[in-house]
Amino acid sequence: MWRKNYSPFQFHGMPCFVYSLATIYLYFHLTYTVPALAYYRSRNWAMAMRVLVVLNVFLAMMSYIKAVFSDPGAVPPKWNSSTKQKAAFCKTCDEYKPHRAHHCSTCQRCVLRYDHHCDWIENCVGARNHKFFLLFLFYVCVGAVHHLYLTACLFMMMQRNPPLPMPGFFMLNFVLLCMFTLLIVPLTIFGCGFLAYATYLTSINQTTVESETGLCYDVGLITNYRQVFGSSAWQWLLPIDPHLAGPHIPSVGYSADPIGVGLSEPGSSDAPV
Repeated sequence: MWRKNYSPFQFHGMPCFVYSLATIYLYFHLTYTVPALAYYRSRNWAMAMRVLVVLNVFLAMMSYIKAVFSDPGAVPPKWNSSTKQKAAFCKTCDEYKPHRAHHCSTCQRCVLRYDHHCDWIENCVGARNHKFFLLFLFYVCVGAVHHLYLTACLFMMMQRNPPLPMPGFFMLNFVLLCMFTLLIVPLTIFGCGFLAYATYLTSINQTTVESETGLCYDVGLITNYRQVFGSSAWQWLLPIDPHLAGPHIPSVGYSADPIGVGLSEPGSSDAPV
């Protein structure tokens, strides 16, 4: 089983930080921001905002959990290619590997369609969890923008309308909300910028490592996205395992062309351009 030594009962800094941010986000918007805005808006509007907050956090955290605990696509030990010409050789592992696999110095193993090792998920981003990593980024950006929207609405409503009754508890929440927003602003800028760059690389079928070497595996915009998010478009925004159809590689256990991991013959659609 992948990450069998990863115990949820041990302290893991980044996951704990992410879980804490999600909890704080829920607390502010479910107990303070949306109820405060309901003082000026309709109940239906407030209910819709609550549903959006909970749904976004649920999808973000499910994507995060899948990214953390999913096998990124580690190349099995003693993997052998039927044609050594289409395989690369890892000097660190002293074994052959598919040509889109790269060695992770942190995890000490080769990963199919290796993008990078991410400290936020304490895992590599590879063929099997790239979708979940991108979805996590997407829902974090959506949540951050939604937070800024709700906070801005609250400030504008308080300026244009009679003052909102604020007991001491709500005043404390207001101060904490302002501090939390100061943290969200740079997170929004960084997250949206990183998401835009990662989306661009996905659109041309290139990983972060490959962008440094100039290799590109572009097979068309839609096919490029299908190799990451799955063949069914309705699943693209859901944190579920993508359905990857195509010829099966028994020795590796991954599909060939549909996820572009570098297991196809030279000169095929999976070969670099």
